[in-house]
Amino acid sequence: MKTLATTSRLVAFSAFWLALTGAAVDALYHGLPVVLLATWISLVLYPAGRPGIRLWWAVPYVPHLLLRGFWGGLDVARRVLDPRLPVRPDWRRVPLLTNIAEVNAVLGGVVSVLPGSLAAGTRSGALEVHVVDTEDFDRRSLEAEERRVLRLFGVPVPAHESTEGRHGSS
Repeated sequence: MKTLATTSRLVAFSAFWLALTGAAVDALYHGLPVVLLATWISLVLYPAGRPGIRLWWAVPYVPHLLLRGFWGGLDVARRVLDPRLPVRPDWRRVPLLTNIAEVNAVLGGVVSVLPGSLAAGTRSGALEVHVVDTEDFDRRSLEAEERRVLRLFGVPVPAHESTEGRHGSS
């Protein structure tokens, strides 16, 4: 596992260096130490044994996330331009399926892109979410995104649970 992670980072930094230098042969003299240093620093900052995002799950997920972000932006614009300003803010606690910090950090970023929600961190096994409109908050949509993020990291996804099956408050 560690050898694969180290090798993949080394290959990625090498490809990045080659792209930056236009694959110039004379740049390899400086490139080799830079690539090795970058690989070492990445392993110190994020050890090889930590969970990582699986590229083959990320490829189809990125367009989905971009589309959700686009709809989120339209939702905010609609609320700003609507004379009635449909805003009923509140806080929600959404119980999490895992306590893996990396997974929950990415989930928090994803939730913040979704229409009308902003993740404010985790506490006691739940994601703290600020919602713009309590009537539009869709907990099932957030739970579906959590399952997608779990798949991104290769974490086993439990069978679909209902909201009542999770512990915590809304």
